[in-house]
Amino acid sequence: MDDLRAAALAPFVADFAERAGVAVDVVTYPFDEIATAAATGHGPDVFVASHDRLEPLLARGAIVPIDLGIVGPDLDPVAVRSVTLGGETYAIPYGLESVALYVNTDAVGKGIIPDTFASLRSLCASFERCVGIPEGLYHQYGFLSSSGGYVFGPSPGGGWSVNDIGLSKGVEGARALGRLVADGTVFTGSYGEVVDRFVAGEAPFLITGPWQVRPFTDVGVDFAIQPLPTLDGTTLRPFIGVQAFFVSAAAPSDLAESFVREVLARPEVLTAVASVDNRVPAYLPARPGLEGYAAGFVASAGDGDLIPGVAEMAAVWNPLDAALDAIFSGLDPSGALTSAEEAVIRATAP
Repeated sequence: MDDLRAAALAPFVADFAERAGVAVDVVTYPFDEIATAAATGHGPDVFVASHDRLEPLLARGAIVPIDLGIVGPDLDPVAVRSVTLGGETYAIPYGLESVALYVNTDAVGKGIIPDTFASLRSLCASFERCVGIPEGLYHQYGFLSSSGGYVFGPSPGGGWSVNDIGLSKGVEGARALGRLVADGTVFTGSYGEVVDRFVAGEAPFLITGPWQVRPFTDVGVDFAIQPLPTLDGTTLRPFIGVQAFFVSAAAPSDLAESFVREVLARPEVLTAVASVDNRVPAYLPARPGLEGYAAGFVASAGDGDLIPGVAEMAAVWNPLDAALDAIFSGLDPSGALTSAEEAVIRATAP
């Protein structure tokens, strides 16, 4: 985990360590090394990861099921589903993340609440650019899903069915996004480019996630966060990521169970860790009256689709990124998405 989350956990961990009479270190650890370390009996006993790592971790025998404890009934069902497979729960979710609309209030003024892309366009007449969206499927998925597109469908037993690929069902959403790019409402580019234009006030709107709050605050940008605007009367359904606490298969079982029960499965801990990086708390009682930037992400996360937590997602990103770029260059969305879907089918075939 990063330093912010480590600091939020530190007082709770210190209290547990004193009561249990054990030494507990909170450290940052390279995620790519966790599965390998667990397989050899090393590495962290408990670690933070996103829900889409569940199936790959489980396939390597790196994690074990855990009990959600007293907080279970009060956790977001979507968050719980994201860490559940085959009837077993493998992590305690604490925060959800998705993209939302950043509004540069230095540029357009306070109190601006654009709820449609048409209203966004009307506010941009005096600006060089309007709505910045980083290139690639992650940030643009909501447009595909708005017309019924999806990556992998749900599996009856939990998780995702990699044989049910619905990318080509997002044609109308992709076509609408292409029109927004063509008429100047939306511009795409590298992450750094769209962020820089937002900071400079050249583009008053930006679609991205909660990780950008602190950098903007640090450089003094005055901004607000709103739910994603609707598109032709339809709701954008962005990708949702869920951050959660996993227990290593190499952890001492009794001690790990105590740590989960006495530290992680506590409302105040889940709320504290989610709040430090503006993620939406998975603990539902923490949401009413939620203030600050995190409040702007609640609606977007509530409307979203979970990122499929399967290894086959690695075969999705590049074909879809290329398809979206081709659509913005004038290629018919139907052909572009069908070709991308066929590429994914070939790459994920048994």
